Amino acid sequence: MATETGEGTPEESAESGSDSSADVSPADEAPLTGDAAPDTGAEEESDGTYSQFTRSVLVTSSSTLLGMVAGIASTLFATEMVGSTPQPDSLLGFGIMMAAVFAQFPLYSVIGLEPEEFETKTQLYVFAMTFFMWFITWTVLLTTRGLL
Repeated sequence: MATETGEGTPEESAESGSDSSADVSPADEAPLTGDAAPDTGAEEESDGTYSQFTRSVLVTSSSTLLGMVAGIASTLFATEMVGSTPQPDSLLGFGIMMAAVFAQFPLYSVIGLEPEEFETKTQLYVFAMTFFMWFITWTVLLTTRGLL
């Protein structure tokens, strides 16, 4: 609502969206040409460390794959057939899974991650992902009698 002089109060100008162009400099506006690529955080940084996204993908995929490998190894080495029924050796199977968990940390050092910097939450995540994939893989292979 403009006054008789045609100018409104600052609150009215802000509500109506009539900002003067002198308040906004060209440097404050985003480029419309699309020349600047957005930072996705997925690239490797120049100092040789990985971005947070790349680190999480590497940790998740390696713990998942090693859990599956541990489940297959448990089927092959910790299960024997008695007649037509598989008899798992749970202690040996759990030992194979724990070996897969502890084998990951030197693997992370080799690929450039620093496992010394992993917080307790990340270490528990590595254990949990490996354990769950080991358990699911071994259970499915025992139930279907796959690889036996």
